[in-house]
Amino acid sequence: MADLQALPSVWTRLRTWVSQTSHLVLITGGLSALAALVAVGALAVNDFRTVRTSHQNHAAMLARVLEDQATRTMQTAELALESLATSPALTTVASEPRRMQDALGQALAALSFLRGLAVVDAGGRVVASTQPGDAESFVDLAKLGPLVAVGRTVQGGLTPGRSLQSVRLGGAAAAAPAGVAFIPVMHGYKNEAGQALVLLALVNPDSLSNFQHLTLESEVFDSVVTSYNGQVLATSGAAAALAGTRVNNIPVFSQFLPRQEHATYLGVGVLGQRQIVSFRASAAMPLVVVVETSYRTAVQSWLADARALIGIGLALVALVLGLTFAVWRGLRTRERARLAIDAAQARIARNERDLSVLMRSVQELIFRTDAQGVITYVNAHWTVMTGTAPDRAIGKRLHDLVEPQSRNDVARAIDPRSPDGVRVCQVVSRSAEGKEMMFQVAVVPLVAAGRVIGFAGSAVDETKRWMAQQQLQAQIAFQDLLLETNPLPISVTDAQNRFVRVNKAWEEYKGRTRTAVLGKAFDECLPPDEANVHKSANKQLLRWGGEPWSRPRCAMATDRAATRAWPRQPLPMSMDRSVVCSPS
Repeated sequence: MADLQALPSVWTRLRTWVSQTSHLVLITGGLSALAALVAVGALAVNDFRTVRTSHQNHAAMLARVLEDQATRTMQTAELALESLATSPALTTVASEPRRMQDALGQALAALSFLRGLAVVDAGGRVVASTQPGDAESFVDLAKLGPLVAVGRTVQGGLTPGRSLQSVRLGGAAAAAPAGVAFIPVMHGYKNEAGQALVLLALVNPDSLSNFQHLTLESEVFDSVVTSYNGQVLATSGAAAALAGTRVNNIPVFSQFLPRQEHATYLGVGVLGQRQIVSFRASAAMPLVVVVETSYRTAVQSWLADARALIGIGLALVALVLGLTFAVWRGLRTRERARLAIDAAQARIARNERDLSVLMRSVQELIFRTDAQGVITYVNAHWTVMTGTAPDRAIGKRLHDLVEPQSRNDVARAIDPRSPDGVRVCQVVSRSAEGKEMMFQVAVVPLVAAGRVIGFAGSAVDETKRWMAQQQLQAQIAFQDLLLETNPLPISVTDAQNRFVRVNKAWEEYKGRTRTAVLGKAFDECLPPDEANVHKSANKQLLRWGGEPWSRPRCAMATDRAATRAWPRQPLPMSMDRSVVCSPS
């Protein structure tokens, strides 16, 4: 059950994998290479079949040629014997052995493929022979072949020896030289007296082997000539050691003969287990010609011819694989780059969203302009500051959003030729209700390819601080006016007993200008007694009235020597007095 549930997931992953272009290229390239390999393989197999068929057909042709030659040779021997059987020199009663021998010698001279001719009676006595020493000797006809009837011709098996001496009776047979043999062909006839005689022809198997050798000299084939019972009579040379042995265990004799007189097959042959074999049995003589070649030879021949085809095919497959790899690598690089770009764009989008949220949460006005100062972006704080939608600001010039007295400052802040990095200025703008507003503006140029393409900046609303500053300045001016116009001589000192302010009445009372005393200590500007009074008053003020860092406190002291500090005992209004203040 779990395997069935896993199948859709596997199928989905497989479809996802296949849907990628680089993987499709790999699949297509692999299939193309496989198709090319299959095509080359098919051509190679077809070419090999052609080569094998050619070898089989050629073997069949050679078998037909060699069979025809072997049959003609034996038929010629048969016809010669039949002709001699009617010769008067061999049939008349009065025929002498010398005369018979001369007739046999004349016939032998015309038949180069015979080792000798002989006439043998039914008892095995050699009546006449072309071989010296065979006459009047006795031979074992049973060793030469089956009993021959009158008027019939029979062919015997391969017999070792050069002459009939190898089958002689009544004495030691002559030793046969190695590799020397003959094929007896016997014809039965009667002379005029009715005596049964046998004409005997000793066929030289080397004549058959020589013709085989000449025929197959430029070929990769070998051949053997056998009898019907599988005895090897002649060979082309490769199977010379098999002469006289039987090879009736091969399919030629065990499967095909006698049902088929000729056939070609791949299998066991005379010279090996895996051979291309073609055989042909003679219709007139008890002969079978077997032509064969090694299957490996056919393969080697095919490889020699198909090497170029296989090389071209493999080069084509390698080319397809190389092109596939190159295209796959390029597409894979592009896919990775695309994935990197997508990831970067996703990060950029995420950062933009985060930045957008941040921009909306920032309590400052954030804006951006092009190189000419036209606004291209403002954050949501525009609505808070102006009461209008941010879209209303897009396309407007920053120069037009400020009061005339601030336009020069704006022009300097967005000057592309300025070398300054951060440009800071204060500008005055007017809200939709007509209220003046003060902004602290900071502008940074945006540079790309060595030139300014725009500006990014922020504006902090400092209207309240500006108004408070204006009010404070007005209040300070009013206090200065009050201090200056007060008829009482007043001085202001710091915690170190130095003069920081005196009014006009003080200057007139003391007869000294403020420039001469400001910044100086009591001891430098006042008589010692008066200076001590002021110091004592300041100490009491600091002790009872607060700390040096609290808001300013003032103490009034007479310019006369006084021993009591203010404010415990007020001074008479008629007295000249000064106000001593200790600012924070």
